[in-house]
Amino acid sequence: MYKRQQYPAPDGGLWNGRKVADWLSEITGRRISRHRGWEYLQQMTFRLRVPRPDHRVADPVEQNEWKKNYIKNSNFCNLNILMPI
Repeated sequence: MYKRQQYPAPDGGLWNGRKVADWLSEITGRRISRHRGWEYLQQMTFRLRVPRPDHRVADPVEQNEWKKNYIKNSNFCNLNILMPI
């Protein structure tokens, strides 16, 4: 099963409990529940890793400027706040 999981699911998408259960049902000839399919994925340390979607009206330039200013103005790296001399 682990080798099969290295390739895309039959529909071309990501593997999930339903797809694993359907695939196992075809192989074994017995009905496998969706929950059991998900448990098998978890046993193989499968984690669904999908990037968070971008906001439709987000401005990438404005976001980068905000990040630069936040890091520059942040007190996170100021050790005098954490350990006064």
